[in-house]
Amino acid sequence: MRITSRVATAFVLMLPFVISCAQQQSVLKPGKSEADQLFSKAKTYYDKGKWGKAAKLFTEFVFSYPFDDRIAEGTYLLADSYYNNEEYKLAISEYRRVTQRFSESEFAERAELMIAESYLAASPRVALEQDDTETALEAFRDFIAYHPKSEYISQAQEGIRRCREKLAEKEYRAAELYYKLRKWDSAMLYADLIIEEYAGTSSVPKAMLLKGRVLEEQLEQPEAAIEIFRRIVENYPDTEAAGEASKLLRKIGG
Repeated sequence: MRITSRVATAFVLMLPFVISCAQQQSVLKPGKSEADQLFSKAKTYYDKGKWGKAAKLFTEFVFSYPFDDRIAEGTYLLADSYYNNEEYKLAISEYRRVTQRFSESEFAERAELMIAESYLAASPRVALEQDDTETALEAFRDFIAYHPKSEYISQAQEGIRRCREKLAEKEYRAAELYYKLRKWDSAMLYADLIIEEYAGTSSVPKAMLLKGRVLEEQLEQPEAAIEIFRRIVENYPDTEAAGEASKLLRKIGG
């Protein structure tokens, strides 16, 4: 009787644990491990564009199964989920984890590029400081230097173009502000900076036009202004600056 009583007591004590195990097993589909199902569910959310839910499950996956064969992919998809959810600083952290911990994986190169993309996406509007844009520009350039034959070269080059456009626009706004404040030397300084440092950007013809205006209106150097206006019309014929330059040439007889 005592033995039977002890067995019964032990069974009662173990019953919650048995039920818990049974419930856990009941949510697992036959033939699939918990890791498989967690990854699959996270990937389903990812494919459907439900980035927040995907990030939550991929986070659970990478912390629960750090030795799983899909850990590099899971970490990369976690980073991607953050990026697409506009959580760029978190994305940078996870992309960097891929490049550092899984540098030999198929995801490392793409992750390196996405670090640059994340910094650019995180950068604020042009009027504010552009530290993240500068960092992105450097990262894009490094990517091209280290991966000259990468399939992502064209994307990195486009990233460089976008960074330079943004940085040039910031400098142009400074030049324009100094022009409005009648600080001619400073306006000329910024205009020259754009022309020299940001060749190929859309801010160059605007900077040239501003410089020509200062030369003609304030510094009484019409010949130098005419030369600049002609260069704008010849080299940037389809721009708004070219139209303005043409009007000014007619006005001053150039």
